[in-house]
Amino acid sequence: MKVLVQWARAQTSNWMQIDSRDWKLLAKRPRPNGDSLDSKMGWVAAVNIQGVVMCGDSYAIEDLPDGSVQATIIHDDPKDWPANGPGTYPHAHAINFKPCAPDLAYGNAYNTRITQAFYSDDPVHANVENLNRWNKLPRTSNHQTLERLGIWVPDKLWQAHQKARSVCGWRQWHEDVPLSEIVDGKIRSQRPLGRYIPAIGTRTYYHTAGGGADAHNSENDDQLLTTTGTPTISTASANPDKTGWAAQTPPNEPDSAAWPAGNYRAQLDVSSANSNLVYGLLNLGTAVGHFARWDSSLTTELETKAQQQAAFAFTGLKLATTGNVSWTAGAASDRFAIAIAMQRTSGHGNTSMSLELNEVDDFVDGPWPAAIAGSTDAVFFGTNF
Repeated sequence: MKVLVQWARAQTSNWMQIDSRDWKLLAKRPRPNGDSLDSKMGWVAAVNIQGVVMCGDSYAIEDLPDGSVQATIIHDDPKDWPANGPGTYPHAHAINFKPCAPDLAYGNAYNTRITQAFYSDDPVHANVENLNRWNKLPRTSNHQTLERLGIWVPDKLWQAHQKARSVCGWRQWHEDVPLSEIVDGKIRSQRPLGRYIPAIGTRTYYHTAGGGADAHNSENDDQLLTTTGTPTISTASANPDKTGWAAQTPPNEPDSAAWPAGNYRAQLDVSSANSNLVYGLLNLGTAVGHFARWDSSLTTELETKAQQQAAFAFTGLKLATTGNVSWTAGAASDRFAIAIAMQRTSGHGNTSMSLELNEVDDFVDGPWPAAIAGSTDAVFFGTNF
């Protein structure tokens, strides 16, 4: 599987691509002991697999017999993690990446298949899924061969390293994907191929970058439109939490005073995400996330609903749903909106993620009656989805 590596050096550079089988052949340097950065390779700044960006004190990448790749990222520098209070314990991610494949839960759309085990004794992680005690962290027999180390990087230089990394998203990992599914080096959009779970009788909007109102002091103020444009990557960062995106329908959409009871959905196409990040349409820390009904002027948020799923992590297509909910009746001019919250779960500093917007795999829908042809709800590819 493709692995992207960025070296920690005095001069910044973009990702270097290798095959996971060649990880053990990479340059290796000893554990830093007050060393200064130079131009040599051997200390790692970051690793990217399927758009998941991982940073830590040590890294090990291993091919497994089932065809997946496991990345073990350890945070155990005693200067960073003295284990003397919440938020300061050593911890590790063991993240398993399977090749992208059709996902039945998404109408057989090609999607990522990423899972993790998390290891820490820190009480702040008590509710983390797949949490294990620190002393249970597995070390393979060839861990010393596979281990590559990180090094402290001064703040200004670290910011330069982050800026030098291009956004490489999950669709660029297309091993085992038929050539017919690849366009311009990326897995193609799936909804135009009918690969999604239809919500019959609904009105559909597409998350479009820019042009929205500053509804929740979000980093990106977007719109929910009935047509799409040129796909674009939109990025937000959290330290430790933030409302990354807010988006609203145009005036007089969905043109309904009594919103129907039923399931409201938002699918996110998460191109890239830090491994220490969770996100979704639910509140995370102080960050606001939800489905919402606003008044026509976007001055008053009238009612909100949270996704029924736990917070999402990593990359790929993520479908947030309300389940069967009802709304208080309002004005026909009220507008539908979403807000996406994000929160750092471990580590220090900024964590970021990117959505691919202006395309049909980033959609929002609800059980309003389908729009009449020629109305303000534009027809996409000749039909309403």
